[in-house]
Amino acid sequence: MKNIEAFKWTENVSNGLSLRMPRIIIEEYYWAALKPASKSVYVPLLKFVNKNGSAFPSIRTLAIVSGVTEKTAGQGIKGLEGLPGFKKIRKVSRRGHIAYNYFIEEPPPDNKHTIWMSHSYINGGNWSMLTPTAQAVLPVLKCFSYWEIERYCKEQGMEYSPADLTEIYRCREYDFVDADESIICEFAGITKRSLAAAYESLTKHHFIKPVQPYRDKKLWKLGIIPLRYYTRDSLNDCTKERYG
Repeated sequence: MKNIEAFKWTENVSNGLSLRMPRIIIEEYYWAALKPASKSVYVPLLKFVNKNGSAFPSIRTLAIVSGVTEKTAGQGIKGLEGLPGFKKIRKVSRRGHIAYNYFIEEPPPDNKHTIWMSHSYINGGNWSMLTPTAQAVLPVLKCFSYWEIERYCKEQGMEYSPADLTEIYRCREYDFVDADESIICEFAGITKRSLAAAYESLTKHHFIKPVQPYRDKKLWKLGIIPLRYYTRDSLNDCTKERYG
């Protein structure tokens, strides 16, 4: 029987890297049409993409970082077939074992084509703690997020000059989201009544925080990295209990 590597969470949470999700996946409704299992595994899968566009985490590893069972992870990968830029490649090892590599065509590294998400979302265990509905919503929030220096500096109690803009933006802790709830649900492929629970999960696991309403719209801070992480030991204990 082929040995499955034992995935271990580490303390290397904030490695400064970002994964690149194609905006077309959100904007042309591919995301909304995916099954929940596929939404759960897609974002973590992007974390494993190397410079050649290949990713080869085991199903167990993908399950652990996605917060799902191995069966669900397998179903999730199967549901990604046909997604633009995704290919599943069957391999047979020299010992006669079947394995799969995944090829992800990354979008151009600019905001027009790419939704940037920190590896910290995955490395800190935060994504794995989210409900499936929250996992469906988070990339949509990232897609519609924006940054305004006046509002940001007011929230932070900061003074600034035009010369400071680039540095403040580079070191910012969060963006803003005030998209209509109906739009969030439409692009996430969820029902309106499930959105409140998704926001609750995203808040509980340190992705978003509510701020004062803006022009009668709900306004959220969306962390560039999670506001807090889970400890390595607690994550590994949870993994051992759930996956053996």
